[in-house]
Amino acid sequence: MPFGDITTSLNYSYSNNIWQNDRDHLLAFTLNVPFSHWMRTDSQSAFRNSNASYSMSNDLKGGMTNLSGVYGTLLPDNNLNYSVQVGNTQGGNTSSGTSGYSSLNYRGAYANTNVGYSRSGDSSQIYYGMIPLQIMLNWMKP
Repeated sequence: MPFGDITTSLNYSYSNNIWQNDRDHLLAFTLNVPFSHWMRTDSQSAFRNSNASYSMSNDLKGGMTNLSGVYGTLLPDNNLNYSVQVGNTQGGNTSSGTSGYSSLNYRGAYANTNVGYSRSGDSSQIYYGMIPLQIMLNWMKP
């Protein structure tokens, strides 16, 4: 449901696992606000293609998850994508705790590179990669 350039969504889902006699309802709300909402249309700010996001979900078993973050593109050709999210989970059948995620993806003339970090509870993960353009072009051929 858009309000100008601000978007929201409200979703409901029902799952029923007949093998384990388990069912659940999930209600989720999402809000995305572009930074450009507060900028003039001719703004040259580096953050004109950035967004703030928030999502909340609640299930029948009492579990609640909240996530908030920022994401977008930077550089004149919008070839640097970034995302940072933090959140927490509490209650229900899931373990409570905080989580976080960040990533950078760069589309260059000769290669695409990415790096990221995620943390959830006691677990951390770092990833990185590079795909040379020649490999991507060969992979994309019909």
